[in-house]
Amino acid sequence: MRTEQMMQKGRIYISGPISGRDLGEARAHFAKAEKTLRWQGYRTVNPLRMWLPVWLARHGCYRLCLLMELVWMAYRADAIYLLDGWQQSGVARTERSLAMALDITLKYENYKPRRTGTKAVKKDYDRLVGEGKIPHKTSVLSE
Repeated sequence: MRTEQMMQKGRIYISGPISGRDLGEARAHFAKAEKTLRWQGYRTVNPLRMWLPVWLARHGCYRLCLLMELVWMAYRADAIYLLDGWQQSGVARTERSLAMALDITLKYENYKPRRTGTKAVKKDYDRLVGEGKIPHKTSVLSE
């Protein structure tokens, strides 16, 4: 059962703030996320464990490092997992933008939807129709 789950979930790329943080703290945050995601059945990609981009970053080749990570993500990732604080990281925002452009699934570390359930969706729909932001379904059918 565990192997089937891993195959169904696919590869997930972990993205989050690294620069401006203590490297040990960043490594611990990424490792914790990696452990959680593996437990959920994902095959994880932790950029802090990819030896070539880390080596390039240490030697000042940040553009090449970012390019390699983005190319890998574009071709291999089924999802991207954004750690808390991703909004403060230019690289994480870039990775998120690429994922959105390529229709790669986005997952967030502590995402809490504002509303859930059928009633909440209907309430939002009715509100948007009332404000004229979307046409009422009967007017769409009659056109």
